[in-house]
Amino acid sequence: IGLSVHIPKLSIDFMKFLEKLSKSKNIKYNFFTGTKKDAHIGLEDIMDNYNLNYELLYWFENFDDYINAKQDVRFYIDSYYYGGYTSVFEGMLLGIPVVVFERDHVANRQAAYIVKKLGFPELVVNTEEELFNLCLKLMNDNEFYIETLLKLREIDWDEFISSIPFKDSLHKSLQKLEDEIDGVVKNII
Repeated sequence: IGLSVHIPKLSIDFMKFLEKLSKSKNIKYNFFTGTKKDAHIGLEDIMDNYNLNYELLYWFENFDDYINAKQDVRFYIDSYYYGGYTSVFEGMLLGIPVVVFERDHVANRQAAYIVKKLGFPELVVNTEEELFNLCLKLMNDNEFYIETLLKLREIDWDEFISSIPFKDSLHKSLQKLEDEIDGVVKNII
């Protein structure tokens, strides 16, 4: 399971949730540090307080390896209480489901907006119990998982971008991200 994380995004509730999920099934978490180079400082000390099988993957060490590792997860869980934005797009652009826990905070509603607007309301949950059950479903229900993957491949990114109010700034950011990812994927093929 992939997670984009840096220190400000970690909450005790989120970490306890990951620990609880690990008890239900043997899970390896890939924590991706994102683009903020210093955001990982102290992360290992925090991680050692929880009983998790994990690996920290640093964006700034090698972008190609970072994107390759991102493609090697079954799905992503958006962090809460402070969700990601770029990480949601990275996952979806790579064709990987992203599960979002929608809360009352703006920081969690942005990711939920994106995932719903892309046509995946089934990947947005409103309680920790729903989050737990959806994660188990993505791990255990291969039919649901494959249907989700196929649906992800059908996203028309140009249509999506033109349909949102902040399309100009988003288009520039997404184009840059898509170009970076395409460069890595082309090198793999």
